[in-house]
Amino acid sequence: MGEAGWNGRISAYVHGDSEAYKEQWSVPAPLDASLSHSAFADEDDDIAESRPTRGRVANGTSSAMQVEVLRLDAAYRLAANQGRVMEAGDLLERSLFVRVDVFGPSSPEADSACRALVTHFNSAGMQALHASNFTLAFELLRKAEVLTRKNSVISRREDRLRHRAISLNNLGCVYRRRRKLHAALRCLEQALTLELSIAEEAAARSPRLGHDEAREEGAGGVLPVDGPADTHLNLAAVLSELGQHSAALSHVECALTLLPDLAPLCEAALAAGTAVAAPGADVYAAACHNAAVEHRALGHREAAAFFFERAHLAAAATWGVHHARAVALRRAWEEAVHELSARA
Repeated sequence: MGEAGWNGRISAYVHGDSEAYKEQWSVPAPLDASLSHSAFADEDDDIAESRPTRGRVANGTSSAMQVEVLRLDAAYRLAANQGRVMEAGDLLERSLFVRVDVFGPSSPEADSACRALVTHFNSAGMQALHASNFTLAFELLRKAEVLTRKNSVISRREDRLRHRAISLNNLGCVYRRRRKLHAALRCLEQALTLELSIAEEAAARSPRLGHDEAREEGAGGVLPVDGPADTHLNLAAVLSELGQHSAALSHVECALTLLPDLAPLCEAALAAGTAVAAPGADVYAAACHNAAVEHRALGHREAAAFFFERAHLAAAATWGVHHARAVALRRAWEEAVHELSARA
């Protein structure tokens, strides 16, 4: 099924046209690709939460519809376990439509199935992007974005905004790869606004918790924000390509303030000949590298050399000293030091 068919199904679903669900649901989608990458939590967890049970089904609902939900869920798990991600997404989408009909759009069953579907579209979309299948990546991520709009059946506002921020961030990455930089900028700015809004609401609900504690505790039920540092770095990359290096550096610096200083841990890991155990070391390496690039573009040679060294340190501790990224960053660091020496 082409993009128009998919969008017809999603649009009908989002706008609450129950009859359109029934008309569109029976049309199967083709298997466009076989993807197995999962960048997010396991979708099976959300589906398991919404397994239909007696007493939760609306009066008058036929047992055949309940059986259909179970059949679709079982088929989805089988397809997902076998790496048939596009088929799994189609089954998951149909399962959502049936849940809306059976349990209602405001039900926990519809909510959890919708969150699982958004997660699935994001995961498959980013894998398609990594494979340079830009058309498929855009189609999948656009569907994820549509499902997280205000009229979504994701009931909790915090959940919806979190999934929306992820979807917009990923869409921004697609636009950037396609050299549509202003469109990428718009998506990423929207994603960052949502992430900061979630963080502010979390802090307001738990004023006695520090920032890190609020994220760990979920701030009174609010889901932790995913990737504000990553979003800052994505924005910096787009702004850099637009030649706006001062603005890009500001976003990199924001990302670095959100990340722990892993330099001591990286030095210890290299000295011990082990990989750094701290999570986020790869993001820290990227942030240091981006800081070096922006400082160099702005003529800040000493700062550029400093951050190239930090980036190399983090890359070597994360992936090993012989990894291509670590080698490239070491070369960049050495060139930066050479430039400083030549000007001394």
